[in-house]
Amino acid sequence: MNKKYYFSHDINAIQDVKIQYLLAKFGGVAYALWWRVIEMLHEAEENKLPHKEYYYLALENQLKVNKDIVKDFIRCCIDEVELFRCDGNYFWSERVYENVNKMNETKAKQSNAGKISASKRKQTSMDVEQVLNTTSTSVERNSTNRNINRNSIYTPSLIEVKDFFVENGYSEQSAKQAFDYYEQGGWIDSKGSKVKNWKQKMRGVWFRDEHKINKPTIANFSMPIN
Repeated sequence: MNKKYYFSHDINAIQDVKIQYLLAKFGGVAYALWWRVIEMLHEAEENKLPHKEYYYLALENQLKVNKDIVKDFIRCCIDEVELFRCDGNYFWSERVYENVNKMNETKAKQSNAGKISASKRKQTSMDVEQVLNTTSTSVERNSTNRNINRNSIYTPSLIEVKDFFVENGYSEQSAKQAFDYYEQGGWIDSKGSKVKNWKQKMRGVWFRDEHKINKPTIANFSMPIN
């Protein structure tokens, strides 16, 4: 399976005495062979290449270099300058292993950072949703309370009605009549409407002359003395 990534390419590789040895022995083609093999090692499964004739033939076809030269180049890299290591069947580069390990570490760090970032975004989203839900619930509760307060109507006690009548010069008896009338009817007036302001209702309906205290009569009316 081919892998697609970038690897570090030393800009001063040509200054390495081992590379200079290869150039002196194989000419300029050594540089092309070297970097092509390094590329293939990065792409290969387990970052190893077969130490086989068919591999040399493949490089010959790619770079248009005789396979015997390719074979001798690989052998020189293994035996003479020790840039590659070999177990008889495969050869590899320790430098390539280092590059791959660094790339894997970088990918792992990026992946971990991505997971942490995603987790933080998720938590932030959950916090915002919780705040919105709390705010929504609070608004609904306040709205409900306002509706309850708006719909609830205060109904007075008998004592309150009596005190109100007496303070305005009307009898307690008439106060009790008014209270009983509305209390028995659930504080609904004669038109079927809820009594919203009981004091206003008492003034408009029950504060009549016949309900006043000490209403003047002919019997207690005294003639002036000449």
